[in-house]
Amino acid sequence: APTGFGVFGGLGTVMLGAVGVLRKVLILGLWPVGAVGLWRLSKPIGSRRSRIVATVAYVVVALPANSMAEGRWGGLVAYAAIPWIVSQLAAASRLAPFGDLSGSAGPGLRHRPLLHRILAVGAIAALAAVIEPAIVALMVLCALALVVGGLIAGQLAGAGRILVVGVGGAIVAVVLQLPWSLTVSDGWSALVGVSSMNGYPADLGDLLRFGTGPFGTGPMSWALLATGALPLLIGRRW
Repeated sequence: APTGFGVFGGLGTVMLGAVGVLRKVLILGLWPVGAVGLWRLSKPIGSRRSRIVATVAYVVVALPANSMAEGRWGGLVAYAAIPWIVSQLAAASRLAPFGDLSGSAGPGLRHRPLLHRILAVGAIAALAAVIEPAIVALMVLCALALVVGGLIAGQLAGAGRILVVGVGGAIVAVVLQLPWSLTVSDGWSALVGVSSMNGYPADLGDLLRFGTGPFGTGPMSWALLATGALPLLIGRRW
């Protein structure tokens, strides 16, 4: 049986049988959980204004709104978990400002062994996989994306540690979900089949703006992409 049966049964007991209230908390609480994760992810930057901008950008992206509008709980869970996962991957790289490689470490940074990072990211993925099993594959893809981004920027330092934490965390998540994880067979369709699961055909432009539903397809949605591209074009250091 899926691990979620036991998790939701236990939480229902804690809520004294108020499963309706539990459902609302688990759905509406995901957005702020992700925002807190993004706030923590941007802490080493050292600029409060930058952290506010990053968190606001996270909140206004259309993906969680579309997931909520269409009743896709998995999208909300993945969107809430990714900032926490990327935070662990970035810290594992030890690249400035998340470490002391190629620059000075940012404020409030704690150096932890790779094993701690692997266990932390594995626990996060396992918790999210209770609702969205594809998060395990997404975590590995995030690690690969960070490594590819480093290669494009000519920065190879930290790539091995990122891959070790990403792949190691995926293994931990699968182990924590045993024996159910051995029976999950639709992970690939859950990962790539978003546009075929709703009534909104999505082209490449819609996907780049996360316009997978009724929100995020207007011309203003390109502003976030332009804002994100600007420092990549003009920046010379982190």
